[in-house]
Amino acid sequence: MHDVNTDRISKSECLICSQESFFIKQANGFSIFKCSACGIEYTYPMPSKQKLEEFYSEYFDLRAVDEVVTRNASRNLKFIQSKHEILRGGGDILDYGCGKNAFINVCRQEGFMNSYGYDQYVDCKNDNFRITDKYQNKKWDIITMWGVLEHLTEPISQLVGLRNVLSEDGIIALTTIHIEGFIPYQHKPPEHTLYFTRESLYKICELAGLTILGYHDYYMEQKSDIYLSILHRTMPDKYQKLISNNMPEFIEIPTNEVFLILGKNKENYQ
Repeated sequence: MHDVNTDRISKSECLICSQESFFIKQANGFSIFKCSACGIEYTYPMPSKQKLEEFYSEYFDLRAVDEVVTRNASRNLKFIQSKHEILRGGGDILDYGCGKNAFINVCRQEGFMNSYGYDQYVDCKNDNFRITDKYQNKKWDIITMWGVLEHLTEPISQLVGLRNVLSEDGIIALTTIHIEGFIPYQHKPPEHTLYFTRESLYKICELAGLTILGYHDYYMEQKSDIYLSILHRTMPDKYQKLISNNMPEFIEIPTNEVFLILGKNKENYQ
């Protein structure tokens, strides 16, 4: 656990817009700062590579069981297809931060055979669906980042790196935490390092040479019993016992995330 002397560290420079930020709380031994200009909230200092490797070696999220991830991967692909023509003729797809490759499995089932995943915390050997860091040797028509941006420690440089391997008319599709919505969120370092406002998302994209083509509230499907267990966390025990679940197995729910479609900013980026 990283100890931080908050009496000594009361100010920080925003990692997105370089304006003054201020300490708001400690969580899991890390400090959380908020930028006074763009509003982003971020972990300070960022967890080390070793800390992240240790964390993700044992990572498990009850809310992201395989069936839930697969159903939402299919929804995400259909949403991209409904909004952008780039997928109508096929294309090369990279899922950055692919985890167990649920999204790539769905893409291939739908006929997009040039689809591959990359994840720095997952062993990529002996897996025809995953690629190593050689993904940097080609151009991709679609790059996806499902719940990845809020986990990064150097978001601008990592987005610049993805921009550099994006085809000229390609898009980046992603979901990430949005802290200005009506759904509560938690500070969870080292898992989540970044917590975005709308302004900070536009700013980070601008600095990375990207432009936001689509900005949407994100809805997902979740198992109703898991969703109910999440709601129970905020209720006293005596009220939990009064609630019964007559919902279908899967329901559509609002989230504290947004769905972004990004393209290259060709005018203001060299």
